[in-house]
Amino acid sequence: MNMKTGSFQLEASITELHMYRFDRVLFDTPHPDEGKRIWEDITGLQWPNRGWWTEAESLDTDIFDIRPNEQTAIHFRESSISQHVKTVVWTERPKKLKTRVTSIIKQNDVDVDDHLVLEPELLPYIRMNLASSDITRVVFYDDSDIHKHMVDALASEYQNVDFVIFVV
Repeated sequence: MNMKTGSFQLEASITELHMYRFDRVLFDTPHPDEGKRIWEDITGLQWPNRGWWTEAESLDTDIFDIRPNEQTAIHFRESSISQHVKTVVWTERPKKLKTRVTSIIKQNDVDVDDHLVLEPELLPYIRMNLASSDITRVVFYDDSDIHKHMVDALASEYQNVDFVIFVV
């Protein structure tokens, strides 16, 4: 059954892989300074941790209103309805937060083909998909071009695949 259309027809060939970064791209998550201020305003307590991105409290939906980023939502909806596109969410958050991130994705009814790929698994995940499919285009939605070196390396390795980074 084709899960994107709900019909019983032959599956369309997946030719594109669209990778959406969770933080600040697909979801409007707070940055550390803003988040710590919100945390203190709502709880009346100082931020209890040294770090931000590695802490479960930074994803506390009782404190933070974490919703899809409207700037990216249009692109995401286009990706997710296309039968030729596999949509994926990836994050640099640590493995211990995978369940919490996945929960936020599901709470917001964001329908993706693979809910979450962690940063250390990103390159092997992309290579696995390129080796076992008809993918000719990989599109990254990111909030910086920090991953450009990885994309450039992939482009050298897979010269028949078009790699694109959209900085949101």
